[in-house]
Amino acid sequence: MTLASKIIDFKKKVLYGTFFVFSGLFSLQADTSPPPSANSLLCPTLSSFNANQINKSKIQWHVDGDTVHTVDGQKLRLLNINAPELNPTNKRPPQRNAHQALKLLKQIAPLNESVYWVYDEQKTDRYSRQLVYLFNKDGEFVNAKMIASGLAHQLVIPPNQRFWRCLQQLEKKAKKQKLGVWSEPSQVKRSKAEIEAANGFHWVSGEIVQQRPSRKYLWLVLDNDLWVGIKRNHLASFKPFLKQLEVGSKLSIKGYLFKSHGQTRVNLNHPAMLLLP
Repeated sequence: MTLASKIIDFKKKVLYGTFFVFSGLFSLQADTSPPPSANSLLCPTLSSFNANQINKSKIQWHVDGDTVHTVDGQKLRLLNINAPELNPTNKRPPQRNAHQALKLLKQIAPLNESVYWVYDEQKTDRYSRQLVYLFNKDGEFVNAKMIASGLAHQLVIPPNQRFWRCLQQLEKKAKKQKLGVWSEPSQVKRSKAEIEAANGFHWVSGEIVQQRPSRKYLWLVLDNDLWVGIKRNHLASFKPFLKQLEVGSKLSIKGYLFKSHGQTRVNLNHPAMLLLP
């Protein structure tokens, strides 16, 4: 066998192996582990942290509904939430509810008043913003209040996921009550034309028509031509939700849509991005 033939044969084995790894993971029975405890569904209070975990400053500027700057020059991005974009630096108009989200954040955590924050595992993002769970001068959990108002979606990007279950419960309630971003279900992207035109953070629904495993991802192809990608190293966390990921299932998710290889795609990094009944 020539060297070229050996390389081709090796690549085929890798691809077949990858396929069976994904097939095995997604043929597992649904997770039988017990439901989360009541404590894991409770949102934190400032008093639940040690003093050496807590940082303090005052707000100098509210950038939008999920980002503030402090008087000592720190840029704080609220963890596990995503408020509608104001889009001040591009030609696109503000997203629905963007100004309402900014107004609410200003009310919860006003200018020149003390705020407190703690970190999760990853402290900063690629924009040098600090990723924080923020509390106002009264000790109220600001991230949670934004979700509960319906003026921010829950957004979880591992490894920062410490309080995702409590925020998920608040989001479900806001969605059920049709508050804020959930007030007009007609805004959900369903058709091929809507998916093709979409860019940025959106709420999307469709039917899974294919599972397409690759070396790094399991791709779920929807009937509206959206490719939903789950990384191999994130698959285990989706084990309790296998029924929702089968071909023929209706899938409702939220996330950042982007164009790649001529397709509209979205990465599903965490189960919190699934919108379950």
